[in-house]
Amino acid sequence: KIAAKERMSKALSKLTRKGTESLLTDSVGSTQFRGLVSRIVRSPWFDLSCGVLIMLNAFLIGWEIEYQAQNNGEVSKGLATLQTMFGVIFLVELILRGVGFGRELLRNEHFRWYLFDA
Repeated sequence: KIAAKERMSKALSKLTRKGTESLLTDSVGSTQFRGLVSRIVRSPWFDLSCGVLIMLNAFLIGWEIEYQAQNNGEVSKGLATLQTMFGVIFLVELILRGVGFGRELLRNEHFRWYLFDA
C-alpha cells in the first residue's frame, strides 16, 4: 500500500503547469461542445427533423402491422431492423436534449414531454 501511495504521489508531483493547462482546456472544450449541442437542440430545424422522424416511424409501424396481418404474424427482419434504428435515433435525440438543455430541462415547460419520451 505504501509503495502504491508513493507512486501516486510521484505521478501527481510530475504534473506540470502545462499538464494543468491541458486539463483546463479539456474543460473549456467540454463547455464549447455543450454550447454547440444546446444551439442544435434549441433550433427549430432540430424540432422539425425530430417531428419528421416521428412521422416516418409512425408510417413504418403501420407498414409493419400491415405486413404482419398479411403474413400470419410473421415479423419482417428488415422492418424490425428499421424499428431498431429508429429506437437508437430517438435515444440519441433524448441524450442530445439532456446535454443541450442541462438542468434547465427539469424546469422547462416541456419537461413532461421529455419524461414521457424517456
